[in-house]
Amino acid sequence: MWMARNTKRDFLYLEVVKKEIEQVKPMKTVNVIQNIIKSAGVIIFALSLGACSQQWIEADAGLTSEELMQQIQEVQSFVEGGVNASAKNKFDELVALPNSYIYFVDGPSPMGQAISAASLIHFGLLGRNDYSALDIDLAKVIYVEGVTDKGLESALLIQVQFKGDSKPVTEYFESIQTPSVNDDEYVTIMGHDGAPKLALHSFYTSDGELQTVVQFQVFEIINGVESWIGKFGAMVGFGG
Repeated sequence: MWMARNTKRDFLYLEVVKKEIEQVKPMKTVNVIQNIIKSAGVIIFALSLGACSQQWIEADAGLTSEELMQQIQEVQSFVEGGVNASAKNKFDELVALPNSYIYFVDGPSPMGQAISAASLIHFGLLGRNDYSALDIDLAKVIYVEGVTDKGLESALLIQVQFKGDSKPVTEYFESIQTPSVNDDEYVTIMGHDGAPKLALHSFYTSDGELQTVVQFQVFEIINGVESWIGKFGAMVGFGG
């Protein structure tokens, strides 16, 4: 069950993004998306606890570590062809490491609704630019960190079922730079085959590491430029 101290702030954030999406959804143009990013992006950061300070939140996934692994197996059972093979292999490798740390959020579930798990103004990362968080029935996001012979690496799985679809859409991403923390801000650049696709930012850090519960601000990367597209809701960590 949610125990987030940021509940009111998150509610306001979702209402603002929902209003912005509904106002411009019939148009669905690049300029409109950019306007959403500018307006909603300013609001989310204004509502945050501080653009350059540590934050803290609580959440409960209602899962044991064993149940989490069952969830991961279930999520991957829906994966068909078309995903990035390198990123999927990295995800599988990191999940299998004995000391990896796995962050998980899904909805609808005791953790919240799908729109809370993957609050994105568009799903271009899944090839669905014309769909937003208002168009999803189910969302699962899994982020994993682990130390390999290359150092600290990470991988991301996003699975979303859009309204009217019979099956979910899944994609994997892997870190293409070593995840790092600077001035309490965690940043990881992720992509496919060395090409950057997105960046995850979080101030939910302590002592140079991610906390046990985090939220990620999500930025799409196009031509080297980061554009804010939303966030992943409170993700609970397992392992370590």
